[in-house]
Amino acid sequence: MSNLVIGSSVLLGMFAALPIISGQTAASSAPVSTSHVQAQLLNGVKAAKAKANDPVRAQTMTQLALADGTVIPVGSTLFGHVVKVGSDSPDGHTSSIAITFESVELKKHQTLPLKLSIASAMAPTPAGMGNNTYQTASRSANGVTDSHALDGHAYTAKETAGWLMTLRNNGLAAANAYGQYLGNRYKKFPNVAWLSGNDFGGWQKESDDALVKAVAKGIKSADPGHIQTVEFDPPFGSSLDDVSWAAIISINGAYIYGPTYIQVLHNYNQTPVMPVFLMEAHYELERVGRPSDYGTLPVLRREEYWAMLSGGKGQFYGNFYTWSFASGWKYYIDTPGAAQVTIWKDFFSGLPWQDLVPDQDHSVLTAGLGTYGDLQTPVSNIDYATASKTPDGAFVVAYMPTARTITVNMSSLKAPASAKWFDPANGTYTSISGQPFPNKGTQQFTPPGINHDGDSDWVLLLDASK
Repeated sequence: MSNLVIGSSVLLGMFAALPIISGQTAASSAPVSTSHVQAQLLNGVKAAKAKANDPVRAQTMTQLALADGTVIPVGSTLFGHVVKVGSDSPDGHTSSIAITFESVELKKHQTLPLKLSIASAMAPTPAGMGNNTYQTASRSANGVTDSHALDGHAYTAKETAGWLMTLRNNGLAAANAYGQYLGNRYKKFPNVAWLSGNDFGGWQKESDDALVKAVAKGIKSADPGHIQTVEFDPPFGSSLDDVSWAAIISINGAYIYGPTYIQVLHNYNQTPVMPVFLMEAHYELERVGRPSDYGTLPVLRREEYWAMLSGGKGQFYGNFYTWSFASGWKYYIDTPGAAQVTIWKDFFSGLPWQDLVPDQDHSVLTAGLGTYGDLQTPVSNIDYATASKTPDGAFVVAYMPTARTITVNMSSLKAPASAKWFDPANGTYTSISGQPFPNKGTQQFTPPGINHDGDSDWVLLLDASK
């Protein structure tokens, strides 16, 4: 049986150069005696798409001193929200964002109240190779921006993890040479997956797409044995949205913050055919994406099991602390979400997961499906059940986010089947009385109630392999 691969959200490739914000502190109810603050944004706040009340997290790059003598060290995490968005340039490309921070988490995990407003913005400085500095944007006097007008287009500093301008400055030959260097350096390591793009919203501009592909092609020429994929612009998409990448990548990544089964099924049905991975969905311990949702355990489990039972063959996992290296990240490696994605991996590793075919026509799971929703429906609001079977009729697997009775067409199995409920919260099985169930007609199944975590999502496993 093949090994099931799950990846980390920390990938080799286009490393993130996160936007830096800098500004004067404004009057506040909890005064900050330091008049200047510089911090690094930890979440993807984009000037062109930001809305009032969007959450903002940033890590201090300069020391802050509160009026009561408390010192906020470098590396502390600021929590706040967008309070104002506006356009302040004649061409309309650059918007200003005013941010207020309400609390700060120190390295020792002490949280303090804070009222801090950023009063001037930063924009990327066109620079040479390796230079990802930021300079004050004088035309954005009252906010923070990570957007800047380049070549008459509005690009964000997060495209290709902030390195798009560097690639432009150096050209195709240098980009390809850099890819060859990366491929040669890491080809001996077995646990490497290459992800190009990283919110690459400019892929439809042919010259920019060619630069990013040059790096990927350079990697492939030096190291054809490792997995490659590419991620384009959010909030949802496929690695094959740009079919010119088909000859480079080896897995088709699904990018989706809504119901994962919608995007994964889309990828599964695309040509050329290649394994589908859940490339990016919600992160544990973070509210992110459109539609917005918090990365709770039930949300993560929905996304994980939906994806695998909709044609997916693996996924990348991450949480807020490990992808951003926020203050205290070392304490957030062995999280409940990491433990439960391991339970997910162990469950599917015990099955011929590579042979599972999604039940797209509902010929296996015939009733109790729930509501399908759409790309804009928050994951936490959806009760839709997904199912898959092996072509030989040996196994049927179904996942339901909420407990209710479901109906299975038993003739989809090749022989009488044993039946178990699997608890995705702790990895335990509960046998269902009345088995073996004949492989004819229909059979209703109702889960035991709440699972180990007090939630009501369950996995049904029917085994006719013996």
